Amino acid sequence: MKSHPFLEELKKRGIVQGLERVYDALVEIGSPHLRQRGALVAGTNGKGSTSYILYRLLHSHGFSTALYTSPHIKEVNDRYIIDNVQISDERLGYYIENLKYLAVRYNLTLFEFETIIAFQYFSDMKVDYAIFEVGMGGRLDATNCYNPEIKIITSISRDHTEYLGNTEEEILYEKAGIIRPNNTVITGIDKSNLLSLTEDYCKKQNAKLLILQRDFAIQNTREEDFYEIFDYRYRDYFLRDIRLSLFGRHQVTNCSLSLTSFLKIMDSDGHKPDPEIICNVLKNIRFSGRFEIYSKKPLIVIDGAHNSDGVKKLRDSLLAFNRQNKRVITIFSSLKNKKPEEKINILKDITNRFLFVENDHPLSLKNDDFIILARKTNLMYFETMDIETAIQKVFGEYRDDLILITGSLYTLPEIYMKLEKYRDYGEQ
Repeated sequence: MKSHPFLEELKKRGIVQGLERVYDALVEIGSPHLRQRGALVAGTNGKGSTSYILYRLLHSHGFSTALYTSPHIKEVNDRYIIDNVQISDERLGYYIENLKYLAVRYNLTLFEFETIIAFQYFSDMKVDYAIFEVGMGGRLDATNCYNPEIKIITSISRDHTEYLGNTEEEILYEKAGIIRPNNTVITGIDKSNLLSLTEDYCKKQNAKLLILQRDFAIQNTREEDFYEIFDYRYRDYFLRDIRLSLFGRHQVTNCSLSLTSFLKIMDSDGHKPDPEIICNVLKNIRFSGRFEIYSKKPLIVIDGAHNSDGVKKLRDSLLAFNRQNKRVITIFSSLKNKKPEEKINILKDITNRFLFVENDHPLSLKNDDFIILARKTNLMYFETMDIETAIQKVFGEYRDDLILITGSLYTLPEIYMKLEKYRDYGEQ
């Protein structure tokens, strides 16, 4: 479902923080959020990948597992997945029509309404586990109505500062708002001051905290072909030479958070994990828009990195990946409030030519904006164009180069649609 009139109408309400209206709406339909178990995943970057890996690990062990993520990459249905099948247009339309009175009665925002649909849908389908990715922040995010035992905080950096605060400490306060009494909190935060604060938040809630490289560890990380390879240890559980098909050292961190969460859930529920299944899942996992190798000829990498920290990780991953030293063509877009100048400055040292494209978000940078930015950042090699023209160039004059598509998740739906037209002209 590309769009729905009622969802489009809700977009106009923007962002309104607070949980009371969402709680009231959920109570009216029988509190479906209380009938689910699984994990809630917060953090500045990495929460999408972490959520997806955990979902795949649980599903691979025979459990009916649901995944709720945002924003969607191709269509709204992407946000609601149960056992590798996204919600159908018919069922999604049913929930929109039957629950929209709640949005009217409680003045819900689009994200709040979509989250309520997820709670109701997953409850109706009686899934064993549900993995929810926090939308923004945590403390006041609609997903924070959900209180499973496992809470994950992936990383902390500056993003959404207009809502979450200007410092990393302020942002952590919002992310840590998902921590409740007796939770198990699993984190990849590596800055000592932020870890100390996280420990304080956990102590106040009597929550157990598991920290990467203290309570569980990744070792011997290296790249080979299209894989990250590493060893993993948690208590007496050890896996050697894991091959992860999500490229980038940050994905190894995300994977370790997912794997630790999975093992905690298995242990709590008396289930035994299968090392062979785990390794097979990680070797073959593919996640749209996260250092996704869309095709090999031309070599196209799609990554939804949209803030400075994410773009830095993407740059480092691409440097490790591009061992053949191919020329890099970057198809770049950005929202005006996502520090596009910083992102361009991070990418320009690894980019031979930028192709600047717009997306349909109201805050999207336009061609004239890109020209101004190119002058400010001293770019010599750039072009501005529409997405259709950019993809034509990829399969024409840039076919032998490494194509990086990044800068904004909101560009990816049209990117995928245009790439699909040229699929027969590439090698997957």
